[in-house]
Amino acid sequence: MRSDASKADMGALFGRLLLGFVLIYFGVGELVNPSAWIGYIPSFMLRVAPPLWMILVHGWVLFVVGTFVAIGIALRTSALLAALMLASIIGALFLTGGVTSILVRDAGVLGLAVMIAADPRDSYSWDALEGRGRRGDQAEARRAGAFGKPI
Repeated sequence: MRSDASKADMGALFGRLLLGFVLIYFGVGELVNPSAWIGYIPSFMLRVAPPLWMILVHGWVLFVVGTFVAIGIALRTSALLAALMLASIIGALFLTGGVTSILVRDAGVLGLAVMIAADPRDSYSWDALEGRGRRGDQAEARRAGAFGKPI
């Protein structure tokens, strides 16, 4: 039987991989067929830069952030960047079409990104393998006396 901590780690791993997959999938989609995404750019943004350029940059950022989330590199920061990008996407969707099923779906994905950013502890992430992932938990456990002597 798995411990509650192990179950939580598996849930965190699954959520992280799922969010990373979604970001990578749409990032690659924007890089492979950028013209299909032009309709999602709000009209006021068309004066900022050429639409194709904005989509290609956005696609690369989605791909890189999605890869970082999936692997668990700088997990809090990468999940926060994902949340900010998703919030901007939701804003653009709202401005171009109001509340749609795509907007509602993206709001759910935004919720996942916020959850990961709020609690990025995941024993299976790159951060944890590098010693950055669960250090805070160990310090708290030591203060509580869980490892024999309190700090």
